[in-house]
This record gives sequence, C-alpha cells and structure tokens, in this order.
Amino acid sequence: MKGLIKYDAACRAIAEAKSLDEVKDIADKATALKEYARQAKNKQLEIDSAEIRMRAERKWGQMYTEAEKAKGGGDTSTGTRKEPVQEPPTLAEMGVDRKFSSKAQKIGAIPDDKFEGLVGEWRDRVQLENERVTTRLIREAEKVEPKEAPPLPEGKYQVIYADPPWSYNDKCEDGAIQSGGAERHYPSMSINELSNMGADKLAGDNSVLFLWATSPLLPDALEIMSAWGFTYKAAFIWDKVKHNMGHYNSVRHEILLIGTRGSCVPDNLKLFDSVQSIEKNKHSEKPEAFREIIDTLYNGPKVELFHRGEAVKGWEAWGNECTTTE
Repeated sequence: MKGLIKYDAACRAIAEAKSLDEVKDIADKATALKEYARQAKNKQLEIDSAEIRMRAERKWGQMYTEAEKAKGGGDTSTGTRKEPVQEPPTLAEMGVDRKFSSKAQKIGAIPDDKFEGLVGEWRDRVQLENERVTTRLIREAEKVEPKEAPPLPEGKYQVIYADPPWSYNDKCEDGAIQSGGAERHYPSMSINELSNMGADKLAGDNSVLFLWATSPLLPDALEIMSAWGFTYKAAFIWDKVKHNMGHYNSVRHEILLIGTRGSCVPDNLKLFDSVQSIEKNKHSEKPEAFREIIDTLYNGPKVELFHRGEAVKGWEAWGNECTTTE
C-alpha cells in the first residue's frame, strides 16, 4: 500500500506541475529511484519508477511543445494583440539535452487513450524496464498512419512487380535490427491481408510476378506468391553493398523472386546476372535498374503494386503513396 501511495502521489505531482523544471526534477528523481530499485532487486518499485519517469517525460514534452507554440505571443486574428508570452528557457539553460527533448516531445504527441492503453498493456506484461517502454512509445509516435488505398486496377497484366509492406513480427523491438523499423516508414500489412488483397485478379493467363522479399520473410513471400496464383521459378539478389545488422548475420542483400502463371518466359532472351550490386539509398527504396531489367525482358502491360511517388512511363502504378496513376 505504501508503494501505491507514493506512485499515486508522483502521478498527482506530474499532473499539478506548473513548470518544465518541476517536471524534469520528477523525471530525474524517478530515474535515480529506478536505479536504486534495480540494485535492491525490488522489481515492483523498478517498474513503478520507470512508469513515473515516462509520465514525467511525456508531461515535459507536452509543456515544452506548448511553450514553443506560444513563443512571441501576439494574435491578430481578432484584430487585437495579446500580451507577449515570456520566452521559455533554452534547453541548455534547463540542463536538458536534445535527445531527452526529442524523446519527450514524441511521447507527448501520442493521444491520451492510446498512451494509456499501451502503458497498461506493457505493465501487465512487466516490460517497463531498461528503457523498452520509452522506445516502443517513440516508435508508436513515429508510426506512419495508413492512408486508404485506391481500388486495384481492372486490367490484366503480363507483368506484376510488387514490393509489399511486410510486417516483422519477431517482437525484438529495441535493437538496431530491422524488426519494428518498418512501421516508422510505412504502414505494414499482414500475410493474410497481402494474400487476400486481390492481386491474383490482375494476372493474365500467361504472366510473371517479380516479388521483393527479405531473408527473414522468404517463406512468407513464397506463400504470397502461391496465394496470388504464381509458381516460383528463379530469383535476383540485390547486393546493397552497405550492411544492416541482423539476428544471425550482417545483412546486405534482398531477394527479388520470380514466379510465373501459365507460360511466361521472357519475350527477349537476354540473360542478366542474378546478383546485382547497387548501393542502397533510402529506406525500402529499390534501384531502378531492376525495373529496367524487367522492361528489357518483357514487352506486355505492366503494373507495379505498392508504388511510391509518380508513376513511371509504360507502367500502371497502384498504392496509397502514388501521386499519380497514369
């Protein structure tokens, strides 16, 4: 009961705090208490102090964001001018580094109901230690909200080229490996969602599928290929030159699977090297060299699924990040 009283008192102190310094002081004390609890092997106190620190950081971020918005004062929208608002102290003056500020503002931007739901879920799973809850909350704040995708095209295509927004579900969300990172760049889709999106209806009787996959999700990609009505035939390897940390090795490649429906050998029999070494650029962005290879091999109508940006001449483009569908 004593611990509960202290926890409730800390929550009230955060809610009633009037200045950034007050909230930062609570966060600092909670950090110190968490370290004490860890050394004392008091698990409950460690969890409580971790949550208090997180709530204090969130309140600090919200207060700082509001202070920044109010800088300079003055509102002429009604024809009157308000008294200038006092400039908030700089981060250096508050003894706050940019990392703390950035983290606090991101957590502060999460809607209250989502924040409380996530905290409750993680408290139930006893996973608030070692900065993990803060990391997950930041990723939640950075997650790209999905936009409604347009209807799929109604035509039939000889070539389907797809780079699905794979969802990584290995639960390792706190390291430098790629799991969990995708959601910070685009909304992902489950295997079931991808399988049932209707891409199979785009394929002609004799067609070919070029499907991007990563090593951890190779079985899933082959499952998707089958669900869309294609049979695996071969693959290209994209050697990215630069490395990404993985669970079992240092990953520097992705796989472009090739599958066919009916009979769809290339129209132009030019053999390209199965390994293409091209230095990677932006997250998830695939080199145009692979589209050029496809254009060289096949003459028929082509569609790219999950395309980003403007459509490419000679290609139908579909996705919720397309800027044109011409």
